[in-house]
Amino acid sequence: MHDRLQGIFAGRMERVAFVRGDDDIDFEDVAKVIDIANKSGVDKVGLLTKDREVGTE
Repeated sequence: MHDRLQGIFAGRMERVAFVRGDDDIDFEDVAKVIDIANKSGVDKVGLLTKDREVGTE
């Protein structure tokens, strides 16, 4: 994964990646992905959350 991310972000001016974890994923695994991204040249990592509709049940 490191080499692939490094290749993807090598030619980009903005090195921003977004990570979305599933409910079944431990945060430890998400943290590992963030660490790999940072070591691969990603400058900023954003965490995505589920969209929730307001006022519906």
